[in-house]
Amino acid sequence: MAIDVDDVCSEEQLDDYLGNRLTATLNLLPGGWTDAEPARSYALRRTLQSLERRTPPVREGDISDPTQLYDAVLFGACARIFDLAITGANESEVFFHQARRYETKFTNEVNSLVITGPASERIVSRAPSISRR
Repeated sequence: MAIDVDDVCSEEQLDDYLGNRLTATLNLLPGGWTDAEPARSYALRRTLQSLERRTPPVREGDISDPTQLYDAVLFGACARIFDLAITGANESEVFFHQARRYETKFTNEVNSLVITGPASERIVSRAPSISRR
């Protein structure tokens, strides 16, 4: 069963989290976008890919409560939106720092996720992921 991004993080929840800056105040959406669904879907894909690389791997079918992915998708969508806003706005330096901040929040959230499986068992990563630069 595929997870619907609207079941994890809706457009309204994202806009509310950003203080209605998504469309009303700053219009952070890239040209041609009517909503932030592409950013939310991108964040959901990245979250699921990260979970599959865990030990043991957590696959989409293992997730019984998709709302557990809310923060990861929210932060990932924010990072994507600000990344794309960097190239199209006068406030690119501010957006750059916002994008990095949300990317860090996204990574931290994905690394600390504990998923509840179909039989209500908790799926925890055995080893923390290590990021080297």
